[in-house]
Amino acid sequence: MEVFNLKKGQGATEYLIILAIVIVIALIVIGVLGGIPGIGGNAKQQASESYWESAEVGVVDYYNTISGDTLTVSVKNNQEDTLIIDSVTIDSTADTDNSSLSPGEEATYTFSKDCVAAGDSFEYDVTVVYYNQDAGNTKFTFTGTQELIGVCSE
Repeated sequence: MEVFNLKKGQGATEYLIILAIVIVIALIVIGVLGGIPGIGGNAKQQASESYWESAEVGVVDYYNTISGDTLTVSVKNNQEDTLIIDSVTIDSTADTDNSSLSPGEEATYTFSKDCVAAGDSFEYDVTVVYYNQDAGNTKFTFTGTQELIGVCSE
């Protein structure tokens, strides 16, 4: 009779251990996907940064400051040809500086974007209109499939 009771206790213990492992795995997955604030919340921002750094016309650096409510964006030519940037548009606000960028070269653009407090997040759509100088000044429009995601700074 004692052997039977021991096996019953062992089964309950195994059940509780398996349940605990499932709960821990679920919490890890939720944290990575950003479901819990403060745990994995910047996964979207990291994915955005990775996407924009490697885009055909990349955004390699950007920050939005609360002092002056200014979004500063560094655009990089990731192509093998020289490009003339006609306009960079962030959420319907355009900067038309007409910079000529050799392969690997960068240009900086600024936009007036509200940032209420440091730590607030932002998400902006980005479109770049450019001419490929080495392809007979052919006009191209590149609209990102991901938003530019970041956090306001001081």
